Amino acid sequence: MKKKIEDLKYRLSYAIYIFFSFFCGKILKINLSRKLFSKLSILFYYFLPLRKKIVLKNLKIVFPTLTEKQRKKIARDAYASFAVTLAEIFCLNYMSLEEAKKEIIFKKVENITNIKSDKKNRIFATAHFGNWEFGAIGFRVHFNSSLYVVVKKLKNKYVSDWMINLRERFDNKAFS
Repeated sequence: MKKKIEDLKYRLSYAIYIFFSFFCGKILKINLSRKLFSKLSILFYYFLPLRKKIVLKNLKIVFPTLTEKQRKKIARDAYASFAVTLAEIFCLNYMSLEEAKKEIIFKKVENITNIKSDKKNRIFATAHFGNWEFGAIGFRVHFNSSLYVVVKKLKNKYVSDWMINLRERFDNKAFS
């Protein structure tokens, strides 16, 4: 019984992902989705505070000299950044190659072009700054090179499979 309830929970979460992907990607499009999710992040911060205590505790460890007010501002900004990233992920499912090229911008492309020209294999390590999902897809659309992307499978198999398909949409290969 417990497994059936968990599976139902995962299916419901997946249905919510599909709904928001359609709503953001097909109806609102990326710019309006970013604005809406940025505003909604305030609700999540105050009324659905997922991991908020952990975030504030970690900020206190990392920034002990900042005031509580300053740390809370950083936390709210982090929630907003994550919300915008989520909106962008939802939009990716409906984004064309040309739209992705327009939305995903690389700075200092000459560094990547120089690396690519020597034809050696490379490992790129990234942090979660901005939209990490855009990084691999952007590499593919701007430099016409597929990447192998190492990912951690999500607990929810349905959402995990959806994310793998999204990551592989422009010919990258995801593996865990």
